[in-house]
Amino acid sequence: MTRVATPEYEADLLNIARNATAAQLERICRGMRQVAKQGATSAATLLEPDREVSVRGFADGTARMTIVVAQDEAAQVLGVIDRVRALLRDEAGDAVQPERADALVRMAMLAEEALRAELDRDSDSDSDVPLHERSGPLRTDIDTDANLSWL
Repeated sequence: MTRVATPEYEADLLNIARNATAAQLERICRGMRQVAKQGATSAATLLEPDREVSVRGFADGTARMTIVVAQDEAAQVLGVIDRVRALLRDEAGDAVQPERADALVRMAMLAEEALRAELDRDSDSDSDVPLHERSGPLRTDIDTDANLSWL
């Protein structure tokens, strides 16, 4: 930390250090050194979190998704997942205890339905762009029997 800290963003770095593990802090500092070597000098540029979604498929047909976002964004996503989970529990009765993964899958299905409805509304307009060119593949367009070796 002492190698990358400057008075300009020392307080921000200390805040990160309070909430990160030693390994995370080491990775952040390493990244800050690399960015600083490339000429970036603003604290905002140096302290922007890496954001990503990665997926790893397994031979048993399951997949692990890893999502890296800011902590407040993660809290917001988990809050929505937990609300959907409660709705699933109400829907199924107390005998079924849905997992967060069940809620996330339901959220994806609901989002897909909303997107499809939006795209259908757009296709009714006088647009010159065909529907399949305005949207990415939706789940119904993806071969669900295919293995995840591409992940």
